[in-house]
Amino acid sequence: MGMQWAPPKARAVPRIFDRLVRLRPAQAWLLIVLGADIVALLDLLTGPDLWLGPAYLIVICVAAWSLGWWAGQLTGIACMGITFAINGLSLYPYGDADFAWNLALRFAAASVIIAIVAGVRRAYVREWWLARTDILTGALNRQAFFELAQQAVDAQRWRLLVFADLDGLKQVNDVQGHAAGDACLRAYGAAVRKLIRREDLFARVGGDEFIIFMNVKDEAAARTVA
Repeated sequence: MGMQWAPPKARAVPRIFDRLVRLRPAQAWLLIVLGADIVALLDLLTGPDLWLGPAYLIVICVAAWSLGWWAGQLTGIACMGITFAINGLSLYPYGDADFAWNLALRFAAASVIIAIVAGVRRAYVREWWLARTDILTGALNRQAFFELAQQAVDAQRWRLLVFADLDGLKQVNDVQGHAAGDACLRAYGAAVRKLIRREDLFARVGGDEFIIFMNVKDEAAARTVA
């Protein structure tokens, strides 16, 4: 019996980070608004006796991680407005001057945290793609294909899976050298990426073996595209 590929087990926390960063913008905003509403409700029920700043900060960090710096800043301003509307000056009971300094310091601290989270997010996404991209052809590698294709499968839609290889690549390597073979692979990868759509999956799964996985309208369209 052949061995079936299975993704390696991952720890829960990194998996959560991975799922958050892959959310579509509409899904991310829905999660952010829902989280902010829950915290605001708790803030309203508990009053000024319980400070929920850390809970608001979690929502802000989720926004920065899933959508980036600008979303984190926008969410931070909204959360500050919500808590001020609910609690008023009770959070800053020491006069107007202290109120201004407190507000400015909290905004500055939140901005620094948002910048750090957004920076880590950019590094995370960059490293994720570097680890899953074939440098020579620009196609996805085998690991990335199995990860992304598993998410792309939809029983309600037609999908086309194309296997392709480069005939004669070994002869090119043997006669002209591996540099010439690499040039062929780069040219093929560039040509395929120009032909397919951005959302289609194009992966290099072997030396000269490639897979293209895409959404199509129906069986007739799949045969035409193939």
